[in-house]
Amino acid sequence: SWTMRFATQEGPSLAKAGGKIGIAKSLAQTADKLMILMQAASYVPVPNTAFRRAGVIRAMKDLAFQLYQVKRLAQELIPPITSSRNIDADDARDLVRLSPQQSQGIQMNEQQIELVLERILRNRQNG
Repeated sequence: SWTMRFATQEGPSLAKAGGKIGIAKSLAQTADKLMILMQAASYVPVPNTAFRRAGVIRAMKDLAFQLYQVKRLAQELIPPITSSRNIDADDARDLVRLSPQQSQGIQMNEQQIELVLERILRNRQNG
C-alpha cells in the first residue's frame, strides 16, 4: 500500500536528503497551507446542511488551530539566520515570512540585507 511504501522507502529517503531543517521547513509549509484551507472551508457557504452544522464548523476551526500549532512548533526547529553564514535564496524567502517576534535573533550586515533584497526582487520578477 502507499502508506507502507512511504513509511519504509520514501519517508526515510526524504529525511536523509532534507535533514531536520528540511523536514521542519516542509512540515511548517504544509501545515500552513492546510491551516489556510481549513479556515477557508469553515467560512465558505456550502448548500449541504450537514457541512454547515455547528459541530462540523467547530471541528474545522479546531483542526485549523492545531495545524497552526504544528506550524509554530516546526518553525522553532529552524535556526535563525545569522551573519556567521552566507544567506541564500531559501533564507530570503523564509526571512520575508518571519514575524517581528521571530526575527529578533537575526543579525545581518548591510551587504547581506542588500543581497537578500536583490534575490527577493529577482524571484518576484521571475515568477
